Amino acid sequence: MVATPTDTDRLSRQAFDFIDEDYLHGLLDSAVDATEVREILAKSLSKTALAVEETAKLVNANEPDL
Repeated sequence: MVATPTDTDRLSRQAFDFIDEDYLHGLLDSAVDATEVREILAKSLSKTALAVEETAKLVNANEPDL
């Protein structure tokens, strides 16, 4: 869900804060599946761009074997 910009979100006359912080924090709070992390790592090694959701899963991977 993308928030509608308001005057309080205005960074300048032409720019608005477009980052959905609640969404990003939700991604960072999600559970990590080892199989999925390995698949994302394989995708990244093939030089394929990762989605924000995939990057968040890598950031959350704190198991030593991952």
